[in-house]
Parts: sequence; C-alpha cells; structure tokens
Amino acid sequence: MTTIIEVVFENVPRKHLISLFENFCGQNVSDSILSNMDTHHFYTTTVLKFEGDGFSLREVLIRAIKYDAIFDLEISFDLNQQVELSDVMLCTYFVKIAHLYQIPQVYGGLEPAEDEETRFFTGASLGPMNLQNLVF
Repeated sequence: MTTIIEVVFENVPRKHLISLFENFCGQNVSDSILSNMDTHHFYTTTVLKFEGDGFSLREVLIRAIKYDAIFDLEISFDLNQQVELSDVMLCTYFVKIAHLYQIPQVYGGLEPAEDEETRFFTGASLGPMNLQNLVF
C-alpha cells in the first residue's frame, strides 16, 4: 500500500523558483524551465535522494506549477519507502526553506495536502494528522 506525502509551497516568487529547484535537486537547473512553463504550465523532475536537515528521502517527485504569474512547488514521496521521519522534523525543515526563499505558505500532509484534515503541518503549526500513526 502506498501512502503519498505531499509538501506544497504556495506563491513561490519567480525570482526564487530556479534556486529553490536547485536546492531540492542538488544540481543546476536551467532558466529555460521558466519559459517552458509559459507554454506547458508545469515542470516535473524526480530526485532519487533528497537531503533535509537530519533526514533524507528516497524517490522524491518535485513539481512546479504555474497559475497565471504565480508559481507553486510541490514535493511528494511514498512514506513506505522512507525511514524514520517525524512531523516536527519535516515541518521545521520546510518552514525554514519557505522563510529562506520568501515563500508565504507551506504545508504538508497526505496527498492531496490541500485537505486540511489530513495535514501534518501548516506553516509552523502541526496539523491534525500525525505522521507516526501512518508508519506500518
């Protein structure tokens, strides 16, 4: 059984989108993805290993979505392929990244993370779901 976790950064400033992608991918990303998104409205890549503060994730899907002149960035991964994660660990790391890149909103939970009832965190506040209850 797959349990997909999604972290969403809403309203990513255009000037920070490429550097945020590079941070998450661990490699250089071409500025051409911005012009590509003008036509296709999204850009997706998969990272085999994603390093956070005190944790790493395997097989992470990273997707940027363009709505008019606004960008969102989504990170998703299968919880069952990960080891020892906590709500606090994910919340602390992703909130720090949101502040660093001047992103006004970040939240994470079961996919789709927009459902507030299945969130682990919204901003710096822990949500109604508990990640540890989902680990099998």
